[in-house]
Amino acid sequence: MTVRDAEQPRHPPLATAGPVAPLDRYVLSLPSADRERAGAVDRTREIAQMARLFRGATAGVVLTRRGDVLPLRGLPPHPLLVGDPRVLATASRELARSASCTGFLLPAGVGDPERLVRISAIDCAIPGLDHLAAVVVLSPPGDLRGLTTFALRVLGLVVDGTVTTGAIATALGVDVTKVSGALDAALAALSAPDLPAAAVRALRAGLRIPPQCAST
Repeated sequence: MTVRDAEQPRHPPLATAGPVAPLDRYVLSLPSADRERAGAVDRTREIAQMARLFRGATAGVVLTRRGDVLPLRGLPPHPLLVGDPRVLATASRELARSASCTGFLLPAGVGDPERLVRISAIDCAIPGLDHLAAVVVLSPPGDLRGLTTFALRVLGLVVDGTVTTGAIATALGVDVTKVSGALDAALAALSAPDLPAAAVRALRAGLRIPPQCAST
């Protein structure tokens, strides 16, 4: 069971995201009634202001409820946001699990697994108004509290529901001793008395690498 399995979803998960589509082309693809609503209400400025909530954001996109990826005003796209479907799928799934916002870490790219970036997503859906669903931005990782990339991968598994050292070791292909050391470090870094508390704090702080995105 994951940390949020007991929560009710805010809205259905987004469809699988595709390439970035210009906003005007997207609007023209909508049914006529939806085109009229989209034309009457332009939320691009409001959504761009949402993106400014994430300090140091360097890239971003807007997701629609049917899975289209639209440009985010004021920020360029990034290969991690438009080239790897796992990233947007993970953000979509987490927002669907009752979260108004979510954040997690990812390896920055091939060749440097220790360099991380932060992915942050915020729910911007207004049902009945338009098809816009979420803002997803990329920024520097922030304070990692001394946690290594390996410890962050361990926390990603814990948040996702893998909670025994043996199961974590099997998932990562390492010895249980290494996992135990990482868990001890995570408990200390998060000032958590036990593993469930560490999972909640890692989720809230975005201090984890989701297993679905551990290798980008």
